[in-house]
Amino acid sequence: MRSFYVTVGSFASAYVLYRLSKSTEESGSQSWISSLIQKWTPSEKVFEERNAIRTVVMEKAAHDRHLFQSQGPRAVFELKQPEVSFNSAPPFNVPAGSAMDMSHVTAHYERQNRELEEARVARMQDGKVVSIYD
Repeated sequence: MRSFYVTVGSFASAYVLYRLSKSTEESGSQSWISSLIQKWTPSEKVFEERNAIRTVVMEKAAHDRHLFQSQGPRAVFELKQPEVSFNSAPPFNVPAGSAMDMSHVTAHYERQNRELEEARVARMQDGKVVSIYD
């Protein structure tokens, strides 16, 4: 029942609004709705200024595009994923020393372990350290 009253009220208010706008047009002035629309519509000068600015911007963009398009190809290609290009094999399951000679590293650690073992034996002979294996 409520929708009936809303519909009737909408038609009545539309009719009253139409009659008000018609009566002001007959008197020679603009209707209330027309003056409201004209009040919020920007003037032609605003559109002309906006179009002039956009034209200048588009001409500048076209000039820049032609400038960049006229250049030759780059001498250097930028790699998108340099790690894929330079490291073609995965770093997993690679045995140590397969890429370079590591004999000097092996000799260093063998010498270091030999010195530590000699120091341990010397301490045991002095009686300062008791071995758990005796």
